[in-house]
Amino acid sequence: MFDMQKIGRKIASLRRAANMTQPELADRLGISFQAVSNWERGMSMPDISNLPVLADIFEVSIDELLGQESKFVKTVAEEGVKEYFERKETVSHEEIGEALPLLKPSQVGEVLEEVDVTSIGDISSFLPFLDEDDVKEIAELAAKNGASVHPYLPFLDEDDVAEFAFAALEKGESIASYLPHLDEDIIAKLAEAEWKKGNSISAYLPHMDEDDIAQLAFAALEKGESIASYLPHLDEDIIAKLAEAEWKKGNSISAYLPHMDEDDVAQLAFAALEKGESINCYLPYLDSDVVKELALRAFRKKK
Repeated sequence: MFDMQKIGRKIASLRRAANMTQPELADRLGISFQAVSNWERGMSMPDISNLPVLADIFEVSIDELLGQESKFVKTVAEEGVKEYFERKETVSHEEIGEALPLLKPSQVGEVLEEVDVTSIGDISSFLPFLDEDDVKEIAELAAKNGASVHPYLPFLDEDDVAEFAFAALEKGESIASYLPHLDEDIIAKLAEAEWKKGNSISAYLPHMDEDDIAQLAFAALEKGESIASYLPHLDEDIIAKLAEAEWKKGNSISAYLPHMDEDDVAQLAFAALEKGESINCYLPYLDSDVVKELALRAFRKKK
């Protein structure tokens, strides 16, 4: 890989040797002096169109400027991508990967037109330099060939991620890796589709809106399903309503108690006591004053 720090130091050294200021060099290149400053501090690199101009200004070769030889970069800088491949020149994927930070987006697209992307073992280095349409095209090709689209997800438009996610769901594949790249409304639809099939939606819950989780939790409760996995993602008021609904059915609410407000736990504990039920499961979640009052009431009931 090209060393940005080393290239930056080289540009700074050549500029000083030419007795030029950063603004003067920037004016020669038609760019801002902040861009030159960023180069010299190793925070960014000149794009490939600036290399021949820099080499000409400082009277050095492009290879000397970059600190290493690259026939691909030199030819593309001086002539263009298509011109390089028209010469039937060979270039390794490693060489292309090195050149990507220097290329313009249009040039990256031109490179991909010339290279068989299915033969690139690790395409991840290309993705930050491609536009979303190009990434989608490559992802579709990968999916068609049975390869994973997971590496492409951070670089895709959200609607495209959703399209791939629904397709994966139809094939019965896990879509956990898609969820961080989708908005809550789409995730809610995906979760509901999975829930209706009777599949677990626990992977969806951390990425969902609380109201959507509550809606599915109440629906699951109506079907007699466990909602323990929903509870960490709901607020205390909703959990209290869910717990009360379960308690009225005579079902255990021990899984709810760690997630409930103490006052709501106390309210249910007193109600359970009035019905003559055991309240042992409530006690760890109550303060000493409430426990004392419960004990007194239990004693009076026995008398």
